[in-house]
Amino acid sequence: MIRTPTFTAAAAILLALAGCGEDGDSSTSPASAPTTPALLACGDLFKPGQKIEQAEAERGCLDRSGGVQVVGGFRCDDGRDLWVMDSSTGAPAGWGFGDSEFVAVQDAASESGFQKAYQICKP
Repeated sequence: MIRTPTFTAAAAILLALAGCGEDGDSSTSPASAPTTPALLACGDLFKPGQKIEQAEAERGCLDRSGGVQVVGGFRCDDGRDLWVMDSSTGAPAGWGFGDSEFVAVQDAASESGFQKAYQICKP
């Protein structure tokens, strides 16, 4: 099964709008409004040899131009997520399990390590 993040930028916008009154004015003061933590740059979230922070990967990341990227991945039978990153985001192309090491590769689909991880994952 292809993994889709549970929290996206659209969800953040909907949460922000939920605090608005009927006339568009905010019904809460700025001090009490919930804040959403800033997204990390994809290149900072997915670094070769570095642990993929599961919670951050679920939120997505920012590409080179500051656009929000939804990170592709698979939900494994054992509950883990197998993340796959494309180099167009500003991060190196590669893959890794959430809360495990990111592996940079030219093409994950043809790389033997990814193929083995995908078989273990059994999405």
